[in-house]
Amino acid sequence: MSSVLAPMIALLVLRHRLAWQLLVALVVGDPGPLFPSPRGGGWTESGRPLDAGDRGGFGGHIVAVSEISKRFDAQRMVWLQLPGTALGTLIAALLLERLRFEWSVGLGAALLFLGVMSTAVALVWQMRAQREMSSARASLLFCLEPCLPL
Repeated sequence: MSSVLAPMIALLVLRHRLAWQLLVALVVGDPGPLFPSPRGGGWTESGRPLDAGDRGGFGGHIVAVSEISKRFDAQRMVWLQLPGTALGTLIAALLLERLRFEWSVGLGAALLFLGVMSTAVALVWQMRAQREMSSARASLLFCLEPCLPL
């Protein structure tokens, strides 16, 4: 549910206008940030600032995809984005984590399938679709993701 900030980011960065209906839909679509944590602690609770940063990052990604995909080829964008993200993640993992796993054919096959189908193909479809709509509309569609059947 990280997409609720996309219209606000589009408003602040790109000066996109927001209809009042959109604001109502976003509040109804993702009311989570409006309520305190059930465990208490409020905003200072561990993880809340990280959650806000995560929401902002994904909201910014939705806005960026909506704007950039109108000018550039979706496949080319994905094939540039994936290696950069993989390299950045690898560097962060090597610096911040103690990595331990055992390679196998099954692991390699799973990584290949997830890398191609769940990441590359999904991102190409997302970028092609977002070329045709505003970031606000895309964010509302992303709010429906938890409602979709498996």
